[in-house]
Amino acid sequence: TESINLTLDLMAEEVGERDFTPEEQAKVWALNDAKAEHMGQRMKPRKELQATFKELAAEHLRLWKIEPGRRETNTEQQKVATFDLFASFFGERPLRDVTRADASTFADALRQLDPNWARTGKAKGETPAMPWKELQRTFGGRDKGLSDATVNRHMATLSALWKWAEAREHCTGRNPFEGHRRSLKVGKNKNPYVAWEPEELERL
Repeated sequence: TESINLTLDLMAEEVGERDFTPEEQAKVWALNDAKAEHMGQRMKPRKELQATFKELAAEHLRLWKIEPGRRETNTEQQKVATFDLFASFFGERPLRDVTRADASTFADALRQLDPNWARTGKAKGETPAMPWKELQRTFGGRDKGLSDATVNRHMATLSALWKWAEAREHCTGRNPFEGHRRSLKVGKNKNPYVAWEPEELERL
């Protein structure tokens, strides 16, 4: 602890009257936490030093893409769409802050989101993603929203992210994204495959 105290004192002398830069403040927090842990105190992760939901999702996606044997599919685009949607809803907060109420509110909103929202000119190609409030004003509150299959896919993607992050100690506790899946029944909320008509095959 003596070396930590010395480093903190030298930093204080160097900074003087001015405010700490974000990098300097992060170093001070890290040094103080290290000193407390050395003295036997259990420190909670500092929110200021934690990756945001979007940062973790990006890292999860990067590692997922380089897994051996990964095939070219549209799954990556689907994952990106899910993460962008939830980041728009949740904001710049750590993943560990997600509650079951947050996940439920998000799932309920998806079930009222215009199924064609991503195909419209207003939403397509938005960078960054359209703010959540604007998205809800423009495309939310519909009597018939995204299909149960689509909502299930979004929640499964977020659930997988939580499990991945939990293994790396970015979050703990019950997975808030689990338990939102709806059973799919043909004729009720799932459409069966339909055979091609001869004329359609000819056109194709």
